[in-house]
Amino acid sequence: MNKKGISLKEEAQRALSQGNWRKGLENFQKHCSQEPDDLRSQLKVAELLERLGRKKEAVQVYRKVAEAYAQDGFLLQAISIDK
Repeated sequence: MNKKGISLKEEAQRALSQGNWRKGLENFQKHCSQEPDDLRSQLKVAELLERLGRKKEAVQVYRKVAEAYAQDGFLLQAISIDK
């Protein structure tokens, strides 16, 4: 949380609502480093990387998240992400 009590995830969402993908990505990445089990936020990181033209990095994150879903038994989500 920052000085105002706002979490990194909230800051990321706010940046996205303002159209600032880079700032949103930065805050989601920081959030994910602190909360590595938050797969939905990791998906958002992959999506933002893709939107910003960083496709190779996006694919790596998508694969990592798909593997995590598969290991947790959520095969449909893993297949969906893999496609």
